[in-house]
Amino acid sequence: MRIVSNRIGSLALASLVATSALSAASLCHAQAVSSAPSPAQVAEARSLFQSGIRLVEQERWGEALEYFRRSRAIAARPSTVFNIGSVLVRLGRMAEAIETLEDFVRISDARQNATERAEAQRLLVDARAARVSFALSTNVADARVFVDGTLVEGAGAERALQLDPGSHTVRITAEGHEEQSFSISFLPGQQQARAVVLRPMPTRINLTVTPTTARVSLDGTHRGDVRTFDVAPGSHTLSLRAEGYLPLDRSVDVRLGQSLTLDLALSRRPATPLTASPWFWTAIGVGAAATLVVVLVVAVPVQLEPYGGNTNTVISALRDR
Repeated sequence: MRIVSNRIGSLALASLVATSALSAASLCHAQAVSSAPSPAQVAEARSLFQSGIRLVEQERWGEALEYFRRSRAIAARPSTVFNIGSVLVRLGRMAEAIETLEDFVRISDARQNATERAEAQRLLVDARAARVSFALSTNVADARVFVDGTLVEGAGAERALQLDPGSHTVRITAEGHEEQSFSISFLPGQQQARAVVLRPMPTRINLTVTPTTARVSLDGTHRGDVRTFDVAPGSHTLSLRAEGYLPLDRSVDVRLGQSLTLDLALSRRPATPLTASPWFWTAIGVGAAATLVVVLVVAVPVQLEPYGGNTNTVISALRDR
């Protein structure tokens, strides 16, 4: 890589070594920025710094970075911050390098750290030029994008990402959609674009019904003994019917990609009392009508035929008794 050529190597043997000495001005500035370290802490920071310099000379950049950072945590000297930024450039971690070198320029003294400041400006130009542009488009505007496990801020179907050169793992997630992930590599300063289509997961209703013989209707359409339905997101109405059971109607809301499981049980229809049965009252009505007919028959007087004889005949009959 152009930005990690001999410049960093010479930096390790010249600039880094040259800044290894603790100057009174740098230490005072560090103490002004944060709480003043004790003499023992200053000695520890110096020892860590020197260990970092030796590791740079061996081009053990990752280990050197750790020692410089531990030294900075104790005493944030401008020279230490400069070395951290320089090593980050060597490691290709441009975003961190830019932030660190900008910190160095802000806290360093223009006269005391003139050499390092000039080098820092050159490194900043190279680090910014090495950053890559990645244009990512998705079909879901509120999808979340992760690069190397870290959530990238932003929203919308079109995302413009600034990344470090090298290999990255990109993962895209959205509610109700299948996750997509891929690996991608960039050369320094490269521009790439990629379109990713997230497939929606099925939106589904799963039923467990008691009794199992119940008839099921979905949104007014009879579905027989079907118990799993792929539906559109939104509100739906389920209806259950079974002989001897009370009917059941249930409204449900289902989100995109949701698999909703419902356990629905019908209640048995209560037994009908004898007096509540329509057949009972029909029988009572028939019986009452029959009784009324009998009473009417008994109550009607008998009509006798008029007697057509005479009085003598009646008297003669009475005498014969």
